Amino acid sequence: VVKVITKAKMAHRTTVQSFNLESLTAVQKINNQITLSALFMPSQKEALTLIAGGSTKQSEIIVQATEIGVDVISPHHLFVDADFIAQAHRVDLKVIPGTVNDPARMLELMNLGVDGIISDYPEVLKIIYNTFIEDKK
Repeated sequence: VVKVITKAKMAHRTTVQSFNLESLTAVQKINNQITLSALFMPSQKEALTLIAGGSTKQSEIIVQATEIGVDVISPHHLFVDADFIAQAHRVDLKVIPGTVNDPARMLELMNLGVDGIISDYPEVLKIIYNTFIEDKK
């Protein structure tokens, strides 16, 4: 994949995302112009803890991401709250959670200050974003 991206001279416009952090490290070694995004998914137990308002390994996720030197952290949206975003931003990580398909959650995350959102419904996300921007005027 990296060879194709490099040959096409698109490294500066490409982001490689993976749950496998070792593969991101390999991409970085081959071409450090490619933006890297570490994906994180909660286990069922972690998801239930997060839904119930508890905390789980948010800080550990940020440490893992900084250790491998990614540019973006893309955790499941359940991991993301104001504290998580603040911690990530302090170490210069962009926060682009996924997969956010609920319009109310999209808006909530925008208000918290995420740097982007991954969604299966870009048309819904666009409507919510436009509303968010209008409300800020």
